Amino acid sequence: LPDLLACYTTHLRTARRAEGVSRFDLTLAADGTVTESATAEAAESVIPAAMCQTAILRTLRFRNTARRATVTVLFSMHPREPPAEEPTPRRPGAAAPPH
Repeated sequence: LPDLLACYTTHLRTARRAEGVSRFDLTLAADGTVTESATAEAAESVIPAAMCQTAILRTLRFRNTARRATVTVLFSMHPREPPAEEPTPRRPGAAAPPH
């Protein structure tokens, strides 16, 4: 569900180090529609992303089970690490590193 990821990546534009866990409790009707969606837990730095994710989770439709159900959804959000540093160039005439 790319929209759920977009909630976090959009939030990272203004909060570059936002990271943490958010947990949602969904109540599903027998036909698979989400009847209730609540943020059960969210790290403070990811609350804006969690609010966006809650809105998207409310629109999901699950498989019809003919029974009411409760589902817990957990997201762990962490920004990607910066790319590894480039190796230091060798000085002219220096020996090549061993393989």
